[in-house]
Amino acid sequence: MKKSFQKSTRGIVKIEDYLYLGTYRDAISNKELEKHDIKVLINMAQEFTIKNIPKIIEYNFFGIDDTNDQELDLQPILKCINEYIIQKKNVLVFCMAGKSRSASVIVNYIMEYNNKTLKQSYILVKRKRQIINPNIGFREQLMEMERKKYGNISMKEGDWEKKY
Repeated sequence: MKKSFQKSTRGIVKIEDYLYLGTYRDAISNKELEKHDIKVLINMAQEFTIKNIPKIIEYNFFGIDDTNDQELDLQPILKCINEYIIQKKNVLVFCMAGKSRSASVIVNYIMEYNNKTLKQSYILVKRKRQIINPNIGFREQLMEMERKKYGNISMKEGDWEKKY
């Protein structure tokens, strides 16, 4: 029996060195945190916070709503993530389902710090975690961020739903 994409939709997923994507359930699972040697949690979900975090893990709350009209001010978040990555600490960026808010942050991080286009960044993350699906408002803002950075937009509307 051929394996499906279950590995990329369950549990913490490594996107690149020191950068991981996951869910709220992953962030409260000591087993998952230990398995990936996570040292930093970046919570993107406005609706909850985590208590009783092991002392060896640094916790950062940047909660935003997963709504189409939510403004994304990602520069402070991206800078925070990058500072931890420079220190070679494994960072888990998560939200409730690990598919819209946290995925948008990671896509933007790759675009900003790895000098990739939005499409290249999105494909990289989508191949690791097939369920990512930024909401329409986040998509529009990511495209505008790319337009400001590169002068054009690499993603077309249908590209968001493709399987990569």
